Amino acid sequence: MNRSTLMVVACVVAVLGAAGWYMLRSEPSAPEVVLAPPAETAGGLTQEQAEARIEYPLPEAAETEASEPLPALDESDARMREALDGVFGTAPLESFLIPERIVRRIVVTVISLDGEPVPLRLRPLRHTPGLLMVKETADGRILLDPKNGERYRPLVAALQVADMEAVAALYVRYYPLFQKAYEELGYPDRYFNDRLIRVLSHLLETREITGPIELVRPKVLYEFADRELEKRSSGEKILIRIGPQNAEVVRSKLRELRVALIAKTAQR
Repeated sequence: MNRSTLMVVACVVAVLGAAGWYMLRSEPSAPEVVLAPPAETAGGLTQEQAEARIEYPLPEAAETEASEPLPALDESDARMREALDGVFGTAPLESFLIPERIVRRIVVTVISLDGEPVPLRLRPLRHTPGLLMVKETADGRILLDPKNGERYRPLVAALQVADMEAVAALYVRYYPLFQKAYEELGYPDRYFNDRLIRVLSHLLETREITGPIELVRPKVLYEFADRELEKRSSGEKILIRIGPQNAEVVRSKLRELRVALIAKTAQR
């Protein structure tokens, strides 16, 4: 099994994180990730207490096959860059990856996809080249140009050939690094794999949009004219923005990854 497939997990998540913002000039300042105060659940527990119950436990390190020790989180970038090498085929790695704090960037991106987006500077992949493609109608409306999806095809094509079974196996091997990064963000009593599977489920429930998508531009960034669309999570909106063909591929890979991860928890 080639460990270079490990970080396709990063690719699946990062294609969503990097596909994001509607920009024409420069990115406005964006807030840091802010943790909301715990809210009570129907059972009287706080949300934090409820989430402390591990739903999808992965095998402990001692249960996995023997291999070289994991690096410390602060020293893991070289291993992660090596793991990513070759995943994207002929596309040069440097065209996609932000090579510093890789694990931490992946974790921050994952936990943002069912809520508000994180700033571009915290995401694991570089901003998608080019500008948002729009077209104006005769009556002055602004529509998302279907050709806009072409900007994301190189990255989506890399995802399409990824083996999610192999990714899941290697994710289990390197899981302690992801868990540590998650805890550092302020989740010491929560389990990152549970959050990842919830986010995958959330994205798989995204309703496909048919017909023209109208935009408005109140300030620098474009927004959906439909307020219900604009209220959706950052991950859902990205799946809409990248176009139906790309979204179909991404959802297929997310579904494969979710199935593979749940199978790993069942083996425990």
